[in-house]
Amino acid sequence: MKKLLRSLLFSGLGLVALTLVVFVGMKVAAKKQTAEMDAIASEFLQQYPTVEQNASAKTLDNLSATLGLKSPSVEAIQDFPEPAESANFQNVEDIVRDYFDAQKNKEQGPLDPIPAPVQTYLTDNQEVLSQIQTHLNSKAAPVWRFDAALYTDFESELPSYLGLIQLHKILLLKAVNHAQQNQQAQMVSALEASHRLSVVTTQRLDLMSYLVTLIAVDDTVILMRHLDGIPPSLSEQLLTTDLQQLGVDGLKFENWTFYQAMNHAMNGSAQARSLFDPADSGLAVLPSIILGKPYLTLSSVNTARIREKSHAQMEGENICSLDVEALDEATIEEIPWWNMVGQIAIPAFSVQWRKGGDRMLTAELTHLIVQAKALAAEQGNWPETLPDLSSQTCPDEHWVYEVSPEGEMSLSFSREFYWRANDDNVPSRHLPLTYRADLSYR
Repeated sequence: MKKLLRSLLFSGLGLVALTLVVFVGMKVAAKKQTAEMDAIASEFLQQYPTVEQNASAKTLDNLSATLGLKSPSVEAIQDFPEPAESANFQNVEDIVRDYFDAQKNKEQGPLDPIPAPVQTYLTDNQEVLSQIQTHLNSKAAPVWRFDAALYTDFESELPSYLGLIQLHKILLLKAVNHAQQNQQAQMVSALEASHRLSVVTTQRLDLMSYLVTLIAVDDTVILMRHLDGIPPSLSEQLLTTDLQQLGVDGLKFENWTFYQAMNHAMNGSAQARSLFDPADSGLAVLPSIILGKPYLTLSSVNTARIREKSHAQMEGENICSLDVEALDEATIEEIPWWNMVGQIAIPAFSVQWRKGGDRMLTAELTHLIVQAKALAAEQGNWPETLPDLSSQTCPDEHWVYEVSPEGEMSLSFSREFYWRANDDNVPSRHLPLTYRADLSYR
């Protein structure tokens, strides 16, 4: 019995000693690796100096507030009066969303009539909407404050882009309204204003701005490909932003700001540090120390490195050349068994990058549709071919343009993507990469 007790005692002391050795080793490794990674993160974030809000953004804030729309500024003015009932966008928000959804899967025009409540909203607020349109088309581009440091603190209040998304939809609907009343010049002006507004988020390289940019592209092409009389120079503006590179930049920004936010949480305020302190967390068992700060630090470093390697593999690639699922699988396999945090914090981020390439293809198709319509309006029939059917997004692919003997025009992409296949029981997530029309569209 004594031998058994002695054995248990020494085995217990051995476990304690081993735990302490492991803990000390982890702490030393964490300190060294953190110093290296902090330098890399700081150098990366130096690319993003703080930008202050300009006068144009402040003016647009005031005009948008009369419609009940929020500003993307963190310092948004809180004492704006409540908008009049007729100017409250929330009254028609669901109807607007349903309208865009209904137009999403159309492979040919025309667009559905604007719903009566939305038409009334546009009519009741035409004065302020015209002021917003004129401001966007004639004044300096709005710039809202951007501070990368906000994204390195989990407790920071980040900007909301909901108001921008809503205003962009309203301007697009204003363009549709003009088109359906045969007011071509006013339609083009409204589309110009919507484009100038959508460019704002392409200048901000955080991941949320990138996702908002994709929403703006979606909303624009949903409607533009089914409108007539659009000058090709306007649709060509959709092709000026490399959304795939913007996606990589956004993912990199997200990676390094998340890494620094983890560091700040572990080394910041006493309240934040307590989240990672085994004693304060009620962890009484000594081995559980391993699950404390050194472990989380090493996990954070390992996760950031793996994510950065994955992002580097997307550079210069396109959605036709890169096997996203294979990249995700390789990335997940690279996470070591001990990094449980990494297994949670590395979802399929490459899918977000692929969304950018997908939107670039929908923009290419929309521009080709506008070109074809412009040439048909001049000639009275569909042109035999289009000036350039190559794909900027996928240089090894192209667009297939055909005109049938019956006078129907069709456009389609030279390649199909299995990941774009839509489940019949699930609403479509992707816009069609096909379009067809006859001359009756006019």
